[in-house]
Amino acid sequence: MAESTSGSNNLKYGDVYKAAVNGEKVEVLLNFYMQHPISPIINDHRDTVLHVLALNRRTEAAIELINKLPIHLLSEKNCRGNTALHEAARIGALKIAKLMVKKEPRLVNIGNDMEETPLYWAAAYGQTKMFRFFLANITTIDDIKLRRKDGFTILHAAVMGEFYGNIN
Repeated sequence: MAESTSGSNNLKYGDVYKAAVNGEKVEVLLNFYMQHPISPIINDHRDTVLHVLALNRRTEAAIELINKLPIHLLSEKNCRGNTALHEAARIGALKIAKLMVKKEPRLVNIGNDMEETPLYWAAAYGQTKMFRFFLANITTIDDIKLRRKDGFTILHAAVMGEFYGNIN
């Protein structure tokens, strides 16, 4: 990571990224968001601090950050159009997902560049608890995006990942 700085307090992007990966120095992460309220990107994938916390299962730091962030920052997308909720769905970070959805229920229906929702990702990666949680938080069947851009459905994703045998 480059040694570029991220603001007047001389925070370095590399330091912010390391703090997010390790789930520590939450005050540094919050300070970074305050300095970059429009676009808090910390790596070449255009991930935000929250993406990195979710991907690394840094639940305590993520919860503290989610509680302090404005709602609009929860829907920030990376270079593939994924929100931090997509990443939480992929790895099964259920506590992070629950808090994000509680704060902003519409996150469940946000699609990425392929129009895959977090529900789709939960099915594709075999995250059954996450999948059930998302289903329970969709108000009507009309709210569910079941098909991605190329026509593949959530069922295709589950079968291709061989996550179809243990639904109970």
